[in-house]
Amino acid sequence: MRFFNISSNIVLPTLIVLLTSQLSCEARPNVAPKCPSDPKDCGGDQPIRGVNLGGWLVLEKWMTPSLFTQFDKSGGAGDEWTFCEKLGKDEAAKQLIAHYNSWVSEEEIAKLAKAGLTHLRVPVGHWEFVSPIKGEPYVGVGLPFLERLIGWAGKHGLKVIPELHTAPGSQNGFDNSGHQGAGIHWTDSDENINKSVEAVAGLARFINKPENRPHVEAIGTLNEILISNLDKNRVHDFYNRAYEAVRKVSPDLTVVLDRGFQDFNYWKQHKNSGWKNQIFDTHLYHVFDGGQQNLKFKQHLDLVCNAGSDLAQNAGDVPSMVGEWSLALPGASYNGINDALTDILGQPKGSYNGEDSGIKVGPLNIGLGISTGNDKKEEYTKDDLYRLFAETQLDAYEAGPGWTFWSFKLEDNNEWNFLHALDKGWIPSPVTDRKFTSYCKNKK
Repeated sequence: MRFFNISSNIVLPTLIVLLTSQLSCEARPNVAPKCPSDPKDCGGDQPIRGVNLGGWLVLEKWMTPSLFTQFDKSGGAGDEWTFCEKLGKDEAAKQLIAHYNSWVSEEEIAKLAKAGLTHLRVPVGHWEFVSPIKGEPYVGVGLPFLERLIGWAGKHGLKVIPELHTAPGSQNGFDNSGHQGAGIHWTDSDENINKSVEAVAGLARFINKPENRPHVEAIGTLNEILISNLDKNRVHDFYNRAYEAVRKVSPDLTVVLDRGFQDFNYWKQHKNSGWKNQIFDTHLYHVFDGGQQNLKFKQHLDLVCNAGSDLAQNAGDVPSMVGEWSLALPGASYNGINDALTDILGQPKGSYNGEDSGIKVGPLNIGLGISTGNDKKEEYTKDDLYRLFAETQLDAYEAGPGWTFWSFKLEDNNEWNFLHALDKGWIPSPVTDRKFTSYCKNKK
């Protein structure tokens, strides 16, 4: 996951006016052919309703800081590359195996299924499928745990979307690419692209194993490709070759291609007309654009509604799942300090950890005008506001193929932690339940 949002100049264009579109089942990919009018017309299919298993097979320090405290006295480490580099191959493998074995449990998978989820998006490193390029310190010991996870998912009625999260040379310069801060060099060489295509093919073959394929519905070819900073010719060569690599293994596996922080019109122009049973992936966050730092809560809800309209209008030409989103808003750090929802409403800042989020923060003059089930429409708890933000996103993002929340958990209990949000009632269980009337349908 990387911290961009729905109005960033890098990620998406200015959000357009609210529009809707009709889409036939035949135009939608197999992964989630949802019909806007009547789902029964499409055989009862439903959208993707999922969560990411982040911080697991690809390390992100902000999610699992305890793995990195051992380096505090030795200059620090901040990503998978430096973790493996500082520990050396044998010790890195030992610690990674322990982490892979403990970070995800079958009990948690069962709880996610009980909450009404349908899919698990699972980030995977390229090092699991290809020999390292000279200088790469990565250790590939995660596939047995991914296979175990796929079995658990099948047992509990969930489908899996394994997704290549990293690439040699880094496709974006972020920690989620495996190597942070060393530049964006993915398209600097044919070797990097060739290795990436090889990794996609390896992931496809892994998925297509008889014990895995019944429980896997789609494959993500590469996460968050920062196209604006890369050689576009090589990027598009990769997209085409990655798609073909999957098709050589499986004719019916849905192929998920990253939008690359580009708008719908870009992909209307550059999408290969030969791509079939294919969708795009976009990530919609609200916390990393300087222009959103002072928005009111209601304005964030409006952005969500506009994003949903964008997804609906473009679902025929550029069907896009929202592969990552969260409940974080400006003012919330990754560790939960400065609770965003009260901060942007002009309330006192303070640490959320251990704080009673059930305390009333209203009545508030935020003009929502929707029912909370209370007598006073404008009297909300912080839990109410998290719940409203969640429900609005859940509804909006189902205008496309569906959504996967980032992430299922992290070491801190905050707005990025799905299991914690379930426990607090911020996210409904089941996820189709609603406490509020639809904000987007009734907004003023």
